[in-house]
Parts: sequence; structure tokens; C-alpha cells
Amino acid sequence: MKNVIHTLCLTSIFAVSAFCGMFFGAAPAANPRDSVAVSQDVSRDLTEQGENACRDTSCRRQEQTAFARSDEQPFEIRFDSDEGSFVYKDDKIQPTDYLVADEIFNRKINATIVEKRAMMTKAVRAGASYERAVTMCMPLSARTVNEAEAKINTPPVDAQILFNPDRKPAFTIKRDKTGRRVNREKTFELIYASVMHGGNDRLKLPVEDVEALITADMLTERTYTRAEFSTNFDDGNAERTHNIALALQKVNGTVLNPEEEFSFNAAVGARSEKNGFKQAKIIMDGEYVLGYGGGVCQASTTIYNAALRAGMEITMVRNHSLTSSYVEPSLDAMVNSSSSDLKFKNPLDTPVYIAARVVGATAYVKIYGIKNEYKIVPKSRVLSVIEPQGDEEIVDKEHKYLPAESVSGDTMRIRNAKEGVKSEAYLEYYKDNLLVRRVKIRSDTYKAVRGIVMIAP
Repeated sequence: MKNVIHTLCLTSIFAVSAFCGMFFGAAPAANPRDSVAVSQDVSRDLTEQGENACRDTSCRRQEQTAFARSDEQPFEIRFDSDEGSFVYKDDKIQPTDYLVADEIFNRKINATIVEKRAMMTKAVRAGASYERAVTMCMPLSARTVNEAEAKINTPPVDAQILFNPDRKPAFTIKRDKTGRRVNREKTFELIYASVMHGGNDRLKLPVEDVEALITADMLTERTYTRAEFSTNFDDGNAERTHNIALALQKVNGTVLNPEEEFSFNAAVGARSEKNGFKQAKIIMDGEYVLGYGGGVCQASTTIYNAALRAGMEITMVRNHSLTSSYVEPSLDAMVNSSSSDLKFKNPLDTPVYIAARVVGATAYVKIYGIKNEYKIVPKSRVLSVIEPQGDEEIVDKEHKYLPAESVSGDTMRIRNAKEGVKSEAYLEYYKDNLLVRRVKIRSDTYKAVRGIVMIAP
């Protein structure tokens, strides 16, 4: 027990020794090692003199003061709480060496309540906190408060949000839990007040609620539909339909945190047979050819248009070389596994959640988050039309298109000509149905496509 008290006493002494110097002019020890060194030096000197330290007149006076309360009623404070009672008894601390005895004397640790009261009052007036003023004279009071904190303090638990876009509702919210903690400064203030009027009080321990940083109500505010967009396609093309659905499935359930960047290529992966994609028509060098992942660009375009309406910050987007049938010019998003990607950042202070899927012959994308301040409407504007330069005529020598019995010079059109365009896109921001601003976001050029006519040889 003596060792425990000794350790506690020394710990408290080292923590406040510098502060004590304000009142007694004693040079504070730089750190605990310095203080121990001084104690050893003093002991060595006394041994060399062949005397006990307490035969010194001043030392005897300090030791007598340290035990001066033997006939005084012990000072006690009881704190009651729902978790039980915590009692502080102002027990005397037995000095183990000259250094400790000196600190006990200077800090009035074993002095009378009247002397402690004067010491604490002086410390508070000098700017000390209640805790520092009290523990200067009553170092063991910190142990009682620490015990109360260990038993009572419980941290709050933040609410949690679970996003599952394939269920209804798409969000499940686990409610937050309020924590509790001892008001440490208020507790020491009560101890200080008790000392000021004599002590031996029974008080209610000041315990307060600690609210969670993230509450269920806060998370509920993140579940609004910020934007949604859909495009239609021919579901008769099974391979293309499969690719669109697979790409959206890989994006479905994405949670984009503040300042986090979404990458379509990173989310979807390589357009390959190994990754589950099938061959369908893709655009390459201005021509329609077969390739793995044909139709994926319709998925990226649907996501792009939802992201625009949700107020996301587009960081990368490219147009096709030809106009698309499922969206207006300058509102498409061409992607491939190498150089072209669709990327956007979440500029909000809270996450956004992406739901993406195919239903029938329609690709759907919905983005959830906090409410949009504006209604954002993308607009396409065609600046000029590029006319195709006539038909391309090809002799069908192998009769791939025309039957063998065809008469020389018979024709078959296998591709219609298609106009190209120069276009640009804008975002219109509306608030209370009034146009607030209009921002240009991109300009594009789409090639014209020549028609193809096959001729019998």
C-alpha cells in the first residue's frame, strides 16, 4: 500500500511541481528523473554526516506538519450516481523520503482543511483550473474521479447507413446511441466548493449525455433522390442487352464519398469474354464493327446523364465519333477499356449512392444523396449539320448481300447515310421554377456517315 501511495504521490508531485513554484519560490524540477536524483544526493549527504534527515530542525518541522492532522476528523466527500457511489477520503500520505516530505509540506497535502482552503483559493485566483487547484492539495482526489470515469464513461455510437439498391426500401439505418461521461471539471469544482465550506458532503456526481456525431436523422437526409435518368434500347439484340445489363450491375450499389472520384472503367473492368461480356456492334474509327462489350457505352451514357443532374463534378468524358440514337448530341459518354473513361467526383460534404439496372428494354440509373439545391437540366444544342458525301458503292463479287441470280447492276442499300453535327451542351439550374444560371459544359463534332450500296457484278 505504501508503494502505491508513494507512486501516486510522486506522479501528482511531478505534474504540479512547476505550478507550486509560483507560490513558494522553489525551483521546479525539470522532470521526474531530476527530482529522483536530488533525493539520492540528499540521502547520500545525510549518510556521510551520519545523521538522519529528520534530526534537522526544518525537516522535523515539515514532518510534524505532514502528520499534524492526526487529531482532526478526516475530510470525506461521497458522490452518488446511477452506477453507484464514489467516495473520496482525504487520507494522509506518508512521506517516504525527504523530497516527498518537502512536497507534502509545501503543498499542504497533510495540512488542515483551513490551510488547504487558503492554498486552493490562491491557486484559483492565480488562474489555475479547479482540478489543478484541488489536486495540488488533494492529489488522491484524481484517483476517485478516475474510478468514476472508468465505470461510467461510455462513448456514443454513430448511426450507420446500409445501402442495398436491390431492396425496397434501398436504405436501412441503424440508429445512433447516446454516450455518457463524468463532467470532470464540474466534479472538481464541487470538491473545491465542498472544501470551501467544510466538506463531508454527499453530492450528486455530474454526469452528462454525449451525443453521437452522426445521428439517424442526419443519415435520413442523405437518402433523397438527387437525380435519375433512363435510356431505351432494342432488347431483341440479346448480346447488346446482356452487355448493358452487366455493366450497370457492376456499378449498382456504388457509394461515392466526398471528393472521391468515380471511374467507369475501374468499376466495370475490361470489356472481355473473361469478364463476362459478349460481342456486339461497337463504333471504331467511325464504323460499326463487332467487339466485346458492344452496348456498354449506353450504360456509361445513362450514368453520365444522371451524374449531370445530380450535380456531380465531371472530370473526364468523351463523345463518340458518330451521334447516338439513345441520347442527344453532346450528352453521350464514350468509353473503352484503354484511353476513354467516364469519371466524376462527388463535390458534396456527404456521400452519394448509385443504383443502376436494366428493366426490360430500359437502362435506369438513380443517384441518392442530400437534397439538390437546384433542379439541373442538361440541354443539347446543334450548331451545324455536316452532310454526308454521297453513297459508297461496292461490287458484291461474292454475293454476300445480293443473290446469285441477280442481274448485273442490281443494287442493295445496306447502310443509310447519316448526317454529322457540331453541337454543344449546357446545364440549366432552376430554383423555384426560375432559371438561375446556364453553364456551357462541352462542345463536340460528330462525323457524317456515307451510305453503302452493294452492286451485283
